[in-house]
Amino acid sequence: MQLLKTVLFVLFMLAVQGVFSQISAVLEPGEAVIKQNETAVFLLTVSHDYAETKFFELYSADVIWDIRPDRPLRVEPKKEFVAKVFVRPLKVAPGTYGIPLTIKIAGTREHVRQDIVLDVLPMIDNGQTYLPAFKGNASMPRKIDPRSEVKIALDVMNLNRRNLSDVNIKIRSDFLNKDFVISLDPLEKKGLEFTLALDSRTEPRKDMLRISIIKSELDKTFQYDLPAIEYEVVKYGGIETSVEEQKFWFIREYGITLVNNGNTEAVDVFAFPSNIFQSLFSRYSSEGKKVSGFMTWDVRLAPGQSIKIHIVRNYRTIIGMLFFAALGWFLYYLFRSPLVLRKSFRIVRTQEDGITDLKVKLDIKNRSNNELTEVEVMDMIPPIAELVREFDVGTLAPEKIVKNEKKGTVLKWIIDVLEPNEQRVITYKITTKFSIIGGLSLPVSQARVATKAGTVKTAVSNIAGVE
Repeated sequence: MQLLKTVLFVLFMLAVQGVFSQISAVLEPGEAVIKQNETAVFLLTVSHDYAETKFFELYSADVIWDIRPDRPLRVEPKKEFVAKVFVRPLKVAPGTYGIPLTIKIAGTREHVRQDIVLDVLPMIDNGQTYLPAFKGNASMPRKIDPRSEVKIALDVMNLNRRNLSDVNIKIRSDFLNKDFVISLDPLEKKGLEFTLALDSRTEPRKDMLRISIIKSELDKTFQYDLPAIEYEVVKYGGIETSVEEQKFWFIREYGITLVNNGNTEAVDVFAFPSNIFQSLFSRYSSEGKKVSGFMTWDVRLAPGQSIKIHIVRNYRTIIGMLFFAALGWFLYYLFRSPLVLRKSFRIVRTQEDGITDLKVKLDIKNRSNNELTEVEVMDMIPPIAELVREFDVGTLAPEKIVKNEKKGTVLKWIIDVLEPNEQRVITYKITTKFSIIGGLSLPVSQARVATKAGTVKTAVSNIAGVE
């Protein structure tokens, strides 16, 4: 045991740090043995190379010890100053402790460090000289994303000279709770790393992590609590959108899923393109608002919550209407008459009491791309008028004139050949049996032709009006 103390003392002496070479400080002896109710005494020798007198401070970062010199540390230039240093344990369990001491020039950062070893024995020797005693330090990230694992680093030191098994490490917080069991050799310092997982939906908030080192022995529990560590669960994520599209014959279906993959309530506005034309053919599983070419929905989702919006755009109705319109147009062009007939008249002569002579004009046109033969044109003169059997030079005279006292006079022309897109003009004159006062209208004319397919196509003119 004495050899072990010597080795420890040498190691502590080698660890002495001189931050500034102008300061020198030595504590003797490097180790001591006391009971729990006793005070250890060390000699401190301090010197410096400054030109003026300096005051020094002596303290330890380990608050379980009462440390004080016997007088103020007033050190003159280039002289050694010797003082007694008293170290008294404060509610310390029996064991061996390494105590870090800092000797610093007052009001500055200039300092040196000394370490001493102190064996603390129980006040009454009951056969259990070394009761469990620990020292520890823990660290962890101060900001935690709950989707990731949390790594906690823990350094634990056995402060006495005996093996300790079944040492419990308890990690506690509102979100992190885990127990581990370790063993420690005499005076062993062990570095540990623990990995814990949070619920990924943990809401952002601040929390405190507490770690306790516990050893039960002889119906007693020895517990060492490390300083609590404050950490924060951070916010992440938000509303994520996925769109599935299915296509059928002139139908588009959209399945839209909105899910909050974050750890806080999320509020957003989802917009889907929908112009005026598209909106005419769209149905929505839930009604939104129309805004500038979009259909929008106000979305509010708790962490992990999702909603679905179903959109159907059915263009079959408009496509069907266009199809039948095109089919009707096609059939119209397929079955329409190749002939176009227009009838008009011009007043040639009037008397004081009304109209007496008219010149009638028939415009007939082959609007097809095929040659037409044997085209019949028929017209009727009402009973109140008679045909003037004088025809202008170059005009086609009727093939047949049939007169009926009641129905009037029927005129028939035969056009041998009518070329594609060719237009012919037929004119004739009529005179009324009496003067006509006011308006006058003539009956419609008719033209017909037999096609190569064996069908007869007919064209009827308009009701004649004055040119």
